[in-house]
Parts: sequence; structure tokens; C-alpha cells
Amino acid sequence: MELEDLLLKKEEIPLQRSQIEFYPAPCNVPVHPLLLDEKRRFDIRLAHTVFPMVVQEWHEELKTYAGQPDWKDERDLIEEYLSVKPRVVEREALYVEPYGRYGERWETSRGRLTNGFPGALSNGAHTSFFVNVDDDLGAELRMNFSDRKRELYRGCRPYSQHNVHTLSHALLLRNWAIACVNEGLMQVFAGEA
Repeated sequence: MELEDLLLKKEEIPLQRSQIEFYPAPCNVPVHPLLLDEKRRFDIRLAHTVFPMVVQEWHEELKTYAGQPDWKDERDLIEEYLSVKPRVVEREALYVEPYGRYGERWETSRGRLTNGFPGALSNGAHTSFFVNVDDDLGAELRMNFSDRKRELYRGCRPYSQHNVHTLSHALLLRNWAIACVNEGLMQVFAGEA
């Protein structure tokens, strides 16, 4: 098993509109069993470390959704996010500024696993927006994986969305979860965890 075989790609975990509601469909990001091993030790700031890069990529990626008909009801929110280049400020939590009425506070402090890997990624200003490592091994995973990659991720526990109602939050949380998984895997393969 090689690192490149395990790294996640955004296109493997697509965001889609829910068929029932006007929300993004639930999106699960698989957390490889190597990252759940309690004998490993991860830097407790792993999620903080990748966050600034994730925010910049998220801002660019939002542009691709701005004109899509499926997301037209969120166009005003997306355009507000796109109206200014974001920056990450760290105080008691991570903040994406400036976002006026949509000021965003993101945190991981309440959700680390015992080995230090981030177990929850949260929009702390609206605590109902979060992604956490789900104990349900049978959770449905909507992934565009090859058969080989699906086999490599057998037995994973997924990050699962809960109460995520906007494309912008779903996109940032999905990308942040992917970045945490990939950074954790890179640390494992480099012998740092």
C-alpha cells in the first residue's frame, strides 16, 4: 500500500443537491483506519495547520458553483463570500474574515480523538454545523472510488455531516476533512505519527 493510493481527491467525494430538500446531500469523508490507531500520536493542531490552505482553495472552488443552476438559491450567499478574498485569523478559534453578516468561526478544539487526530470540525458560531468521525462503520459512503481504493478503505469510519444546510459550509467542511485525512496519512507514511 502506497501513500498515493490512499490520498483522497475532491472529485472522489462529490457534493450534490439533495433530492428531498434544498440542502446539499449528505457527504461522508472516509477516515482510513491508520488514522484511528490509538498507538499513533498526531499533532493536535493538524486541523489548524491545514485550514488556511483549505480556505483559499474553498474560495476559488466556490467560483465554479456561483453560476450553476442547482445552487441558484444560494447565489447571493456565494457571491458575498466571493466579493472579498478571505484571510484566516487565529484567536480563541480560527476565523475567516472579513465576512460581515456571515462572519465565520471554525474550530476543532472540542473534537479530537485520543490519538490527537481531529474527530470534529465545526463552525463554532453556528454549532449545528459540524463534521465528526462517525462510529457507524456501515454508514453509507457516496464515493467515486476505484475498486482498489474502496478495498483499501474497507473498515474506515467516516466523517459525517450533521445539519449542514448550505453549499458553502458543505464545501468547506468536506475540503477540510479531506485535507485532515491526507495530512494525517502523510504524517503516518513519513513516520511522524
